[in-house]
Amino acid sequence: MHKAILMLLLLVASSSAVAEWVKVGNNKTVTIYAHPTTIRKTTVNKVKMWSLYDYNTAQEPAGSRPYMSMKFHDEYNCKEEQSRILYSITHSENMGGGRSLYSRKHDMIWTPISPGSIFHNLWKFACGQRYP
Repeated sequence: MHKAILMLLLLVASSSAVAEWVKVGNNKTVTIYAHPTTIRKTTVNKVKMWSLYDYNTAQEPAGSRPYMSMKFHDEYNCKEEQSRILYSITHSENMGGGRSLYSRKHDMIWTPISPGSIFHNLWKFACGQRYP
């Protein structure tokens, strides 16, 4: 009986972790998700948030192992419509599953966000505006 309860709790916990990702856009190659519970205000006009890029086929960068998904910790300037990558992790399976293959801290500069792009959807989501 205890095993059945434990398995049920694990099933609920694992399905709720996936349910926390919210789809914000896609194209022929990738579907992009945002994680609303990770949004943190850092200053008056800036927030940080985790996003997930879930690829349709394995990405095979030269000299690296193939991966199916990638998580990013980004910072958004809500007033200036800019973003920068702070941290990234590649995963062997879809939706951040499987093994973590590579992680990297980034020191990126602020980049303008193109209106109508998937990245614009992430910016709008992080900054609390409507997205399609």
